[in-house]
Order: sequence, then C-alpha cells, then structure tokens
Amino acid sequence: MAIDVGPGDGLRERKKTEVRRTILKAAERCFRDSGYETTTIEAVADAANVARNGVLDTKPYEQVLDRSWSFRTVGYGHGEDLWRRLLSTLSALGYEGAISIEHEDALMSMDEGLAKAVRLLDQEIVKGARETA
Repeated sequence: MAIDVGPGDGLRERKKTEVRRTILKAAERCFRDSGYETTTIEAVADAANVARNGVLDTKPYEQVLDRSWSFRTVGYGHGEDLWRRLLSTLSALGYEGAISIEHEDALMSMDEGLAKAVRLLDQEIVKGARETA
C-alpha cells in the first residue's frame, strides 16, 4: 500500500504519513514473522514503537511522574518566550478577543496557577495600539 505526501503538505501531514508508513512496515514484519491470523494490534504497535491509542494518557493527572505528559500552568510548560511570540502574533493579526485560561496543573492549586498565568499573560499581552487609540 503506497502512502503519498505532496510537496505542499504541512508538517502535521508529513508526520502522520511517516507514522502510517512505520506502522505498515511493522505490520508487514509481524505478519511475515508470526502470521496474519496470530498478529495482534498490540504486537504491531509495539514493533512500530507507537502507542495503541496515540498520545492518549489515561492515568490520573495527579500521577505527574507516571504520565507521558501533564498539563502545566501558562509559562511552566512552554516558556515565556513562546507566550510572548504567540500573543505578539495575535496582536499583529488584529485579535482583540479574550485569552482564556484553563487550569489543570496538578502541581499548583487553582489560585496559585491562575494567579501565575494571569501575571504572565498580563505582562506579555501587547496593549499599546489599543490603549492609545
């Protein structure tokens, strides 16, 4: 089975295509080595080194060290530079709407996490053009 990616496809499409190719190659190896009838999805996923359910991690959020990823407060997962660039880009595009904060950081209380997120975002939001107009 051929899986083609065009030159105009974005990074996400190219990565998805590469994962599909990896899974197909792993499946072919498993079928050859163990037979089609006895090959399981888990065997193919293991051979391809991918999770059966993608990046879905169903462990409780409180088990931070046991999870493959965790929610973090604004500025504690991605740093201030990313937020500065993101908010500058939104401003350059003319966005003047709300910036919503969803807090699910298991390492901080709701009050602490929201206070830190608000402080960082308030510091980084580009307000100049709107306040002087």
